[in-house]
Amino acid sequence: MDRRTVLAGVGGTLSVSVVGCLDTSRLSSRGGDASESETGDDFDPDIEPTTRLGDGERTSIEAEPDREYEYVDADDSVRITYDSGKTNEMSFDEWGTRRATAAAASHVRSSLSSEELLGTGVFVATGVAEVDTLEDAPEDLTFDRAIPLGVLVDYNASYSRGGDLRSEPDVEFDAIVAATPRAVDVTMLFEERPSTAVVPAFCRRGWSRED
Repeated sequence: MDRRTVLAGVGGTLSVSVVGCLDTSRLSSRGGDASESETGDDFDPDIEPTTRLGDGERTSIEAEPDREYEYVDADDSVRITYDSGKTNEMSFDEWGTRRATAAAASHVRSSLSSEELLGTGVFVATGVAEVDTLEDAPEDLTFDRAIPLGVLVDYNASYSRGGDLRSEPDVEFDAIVAATPRAVDVTMLFEERPSTAVVPAFCRRGWSRED
């Protein structure tokens, strides 16, 4: 089932599975898109798409690598072989940031779950997180990472094609923001050497509508 989605996004592709299939190919800052002319309505759920940096305390974790890789000493890179047999190569620093971001997302997911803040319409993923796009971008915190990835905590209300509310989170968006750390300092314990990254956590409020 295709779903038209409006999220206060920062772009990029989610790197973990999420509940449902959110089509982010037609994002709009006003909560609608070209399909309004197709359906002949002016549906507006009065939900302002918002992206905020988490307001919780910055935290630090250590994590073991959770995927196999081959280290190439000659150029300080790694080679990853997928089940399909295809391979991919990237710098060791980029690999470190990618695995650190995944570890940070797992940490945030576990933390929000322990506070019973996850559930319908709230899920944690990873993706591109450009801090300078935020209105409340911090001036006192530097996000040290090889590529601009971050944790994305999405908060989404779902509507039917007719505009009826199908589901919405059971918690307030502000509660999600308050419980989400501003950043997760991750040290990846690779065999070659430790790799560190400061990973931001974005909270994104939006809505989706069945197409």
